[in-house]
Amino acid sequence: MAAKTGDLSPVLQKEYLLTPDAARFLSLSAITLKSWRWRSRLEHRRIGPPYIKVGLHRVVYRLADLQRWMKTQELHTRKFASRRRAA
Repeated sequence: MAAKTGDLSPVLQKEYLLTPDAARFLSLSAITLKSWRWRSRLEHRRIGPPYIKVGLHRVVYRLADLQRWMKTQELHTRKFASRRRAA
């Protein structure tokens, strides 16, 4: 059964997001996040933002981790753009 937006208690909603909410926050699809989680397990390296697995099926993302991960992506993007200009 898929988790619905708002399935978390009000206390947890301030700090944690379910996959659909995390995807909206990052402007991605929930399928992309699920795919990154799957590939991370297969390739034994993290792809995408860190997540927490709660129980057998529920996955949550800490809002602070999503914000931190977005900043690392910005740095990689800027670094790549600098290299292209230098070439």
